[in-house]
Amino acid sequence: MPLITRKALEYLAEIHDTACTSIYLPTHRSGKEVSEKSDALVLKNEMKAVGKKLEKEGFTELEIDRYLKPVKELVEDSTFWSHQSDGLALFIHKDEMLKFTLPIKFEAFNYVANHFYLKPLMPMFTGDGRFFILALTQDQVEFFEATRYSISDVIIEDLVPAEMEERVGYDYEQKNLQFRTQQSVQDGTIFHGQGAGKQKEKKEILEFFRAVDRGLMKMLHDEDPPMVVVAQDQLFSIYQKVNSYNFLLEKHLSTDPAQMDRLLLHEKSWEIVKPWFNQDRKEDIEFFQQKRDSPLTSTETEDIISAALDGKIKTLFVENRSDIFGIYDQANNKVEIRDNSDAPAVSLMNLAVVETFLKGGNVYLTEEENLPAPYAKMNALYRY
Repeated sequence: MPLITRKALEYLAEIHDTACTSIYLPTHRSGKEVSEKSDALVLKNEMKAVGKKLEKEGFTELEIDRYLKPVKELVEDSTFWSHQSDGLALFIHKDEMLKFTLPIKFEAFNYVANHFYLKPLMPMFTGDGRFFILALTQDQVEFFEATRYSISDVIIEDLVPAEMEERVGYDYEQKNLQFRTQQSVQDGTIFHGQGAGKQKEKKEILEFFRAVDRGLMKMLHDEDPPMVVVAQDQLFSIYQKVNSYNFLLEKHLSTDPAQMDRLLLHEKSWEIVKPWFNQDRKEDIEFFQQKRDSPLTSTETEDIISAALDGKIKTLFVENRSDIFGIYDQANNKVEIRDNSDAPAVSLMNLAVVETFLKGGNVYLTEEENLPAPYAKMNALYRY
């Protein structure tokens, strides 16, 4: 089951039709919740709630049963529920249902409108961006591309030597080198012998890492995501001497990569790289507070929605687990807030979030106390 991609989110955002249904629920990876099928029961309850909303929209019982048939089949699919992450997002439209198993803990929620509700997905795209992981021993190398929520092997042929034996004593540029990311990484930080032998081995490792760096730079020369090295201390200090990548982090994950499975390696690497991504958020919060009374910021719903539609928002902070419902009249640029849940209304916050994201702005879901201006549910920092 795939993580959601930007392309998939853009596809969902383009759909506008009768009864677009969004369902979110928390799920479990293991434990009694899985064995007792608790998550399936939560979805069953959300499905019933959606059915009542569709009935109010004029759907017949037969139409509702047909529309929700894929959800009912999912409820009854025991295999599906035994392979979950932290959250499940479903999007139903006519005869199509898209489902995404995601490492985000959602609250159970359903939304029926002429568009999908995409706000809870923002943590997958903002503040949790791409980074690289380079796992090194003196014999082998592995390279990964990752985000906070995913990690993928990068296989590079004819760029990086697969092991030190392929480099030492041979002309790297004239060899047909192979990079095999599926190999197990062996411990390689013990320097055998004393004196000249030890220095020779260090020199060989240095040459091996120089070849690794040279090969990687053929791929990374135009890249700027941060890179975390996973290696024992002695090896990292050697690699630093030959590194040419400008975004190599000074802090590394000090361990033998062979002693960690891929998920743990990813988790520990994220802990190191996380401050890099938090810096942009911190700077935007500080700038918002400096310009709070200027035309570069706003906390007014009407202004924010208009600015989002115009592509004016650089960064939008929105209160997590909260919303603003109402009607937006785009022709007259008017917002009518409707607190009465029985009145026809849409999520104005979702509208602002989706439009900001589609037009290249950053969106941060945050707790009320962490908003730059916590008295408002949406805080916008403008580009101009």
